[in-house]
Amino acid sequence: MPKRKRSESKTGYMGVKLSGKKYLAQIFIDGKPKYTGSSYDTAKQAAKAYDIEAIKLRRPLSKLNFPKQAPVGY
Repeated sequence: MPKRKRSESKTGYMGVKLSGKKYLAQIFIDGKPKYTGSSYDTAKQAAKAYDIEAIKLRRPLSKLNFPKQAPVGY
């Protein structure tokens, strides 16, 4: 059985999209996109940036790309 992705996006990460040769991380706040920093060389770097913003916004663990790396007690 194939392993399921956490996201159905082409990058395989929530909140990450490919723009040219770089990856962008974006999170939606009140229906408006917020970009987290600049562009990233890898999708994993962008996914970690997304998670930092998601944690600041207190999004649930199910909305994180790396829930096992969330702060203790989150």
